[in-house]
Amino acid sequence: MAQSTAQIPDQTSTAATPPAADTRTRILDAAEVLFAEEGFETVTLRHITTDADVNLASVNYHFGSKEALIDEVIVRRLQPINEWRLRLLDQRVAESPDEPLSLESLVDCFVTPVIDTVRESAHSEHLYSRLMSRCLAESIDRFPDVLIAQFTEVLSRFVAEMSRAAPEVSQDTHQLRILFMAGAMTHSLFHFDKLASATGNTASKPDMETLRSEMVNFIATGLTAPSSPKKK
Repeated sequence: MAQSTAQIPDQTSTAATPPAADTRTRILDAAEVLFAEEGFETVTLRHITTDADVNLASVNYHFGSKEALIDEVIVRRLQPINEWRLRLLDQRVAESPDEPLSLESLVDCFVTPVIDTVRESAHSEHLYSRLMSRCLAESIDRFPDVLIAQFTEVLSRFVAEMSRAAPEVSQDTHQLRILFMAGAMTHSLFHFDKLASATGNTASKPDMETLRSEMVNFIATGLTAPSSPKKK
């Protein structure tokens, strides 16, 4: 019988070959940094294998394609955030089951898991902010099924709670506004570290906690606006 090609390729190193899980993690870690810096489309598998110090066969073995690797990067970073959002939302609803949450609390449930993930990352805040922004926006057209399903639940739950908090606003408007909320967060993560340079006030670069607090206040205020009248 011919030897199967689906085997973990040898690593060119004088040290002992690392376990397969370690090789897979090294590929993911290298891909994250490159994707954050340059974007999903620009980075090639050659860039990734060079930075991860593996050969192309390793990428093919563990992921099969660049597209599958991108999916894995997105899942690895966004799935825990969406799970965190739902846990936080459940916790706050359980604390006051008979009263709707404030819009500020709802926005905080949506934003804080992202900001805290950035702050706790082993990557720099600048790098991880850009990675999170790209995961949330750049690849939206090709999210894997597992994240499409999860975002469906997140959006459904948050729109439902927004409707409880502001019943005078139509559900259609709430659905649009959660899109605005995600867009404001994504854009801010990608550009917040450039704000001081753009304004010339380099002595007052905002930190992540300031970004979170101001973002929650700004978005929550927007959510209180009445629905726009429909044009006849």
